Amino acid sequence: MPTKTMVFLPGTLCDARVFAPQIAHFAAANWRIRTPFIGAHADGLPGLAAALLARLPAEFALVGLSLGGVLAAEMIAQSAQRITHAALLDTSNGADSRAARDRREADYAAAAGMGLENFMRDTMLSRYLHPQNRAREEICRAVIDMALDAGPAAWRAQLDLLPTRRDRRAALAAFDAPALIACGEADPICPPAAHRALAAAMPRARLQLFPACAHLPPLESPDAVTHALAELVGE
Repeated sequence: MPTKTMVFLPGTLCDARVFAPQIAHFAAANWRIRTPFIGAHADGLPGLAAALLARLPAEFALVGLSLGGVLAAEMIAQSAQRITHAALLDTSNGADSRAARDRREADYAAAAGMGLENFMRDTMLSRYLHPQNRAREEICRAVIDMALDAGPAAWRAQLDLLPTRRDRRAALAAFDAPALIACGEADPICPPAAHRALAAAMPRARLQLFPACAHLPPLESPDAVTHALAELVGE
């Protein structure tokens, strides 16, 4: 039996640790796991998607969170026939906007002024985590550590990718494989309404909202996310 591959694409200032519980589950179930870090590419997000596709096997399951979901949508647009299952979590798939770019640049400038760790604790934790999860220091520390290990240069590279994104909603609506469209019920960055609309447009998509979660359900509610992914791929 061929080895199955699952590709996890983390969000901004995140790495494989954001999917640690899910990775452990599927690795134990004999899936080959790939968790590329999302960084700079001379040809922007489309070029990065093409480069990743060139290094991946003929078929794979794809899980993208936030920025990783934007990249996953681009990969689907370029090579949908190779993707057996797709999960898009806490993400958006329209074109970039000037207002969004301005907000991101304001965040980057604020972090430069106060230091990345202080910025993460004072600003980003309230966006990334549900209030009850912000009381769990182990989750807060994991989020901050991922950001610090990535650092400002990697964050800059990720910010520079986003203006190159394309509106891939039509490609997703044509994606005819099992899909999970999911987010935290309290996600302030990528709210549930956009996920409902996307799931309704996709022929084989299932919508799931995770209670008491904001932008990082894989860490906030790991068992529920793992179960949803296992259900998606028929495990």
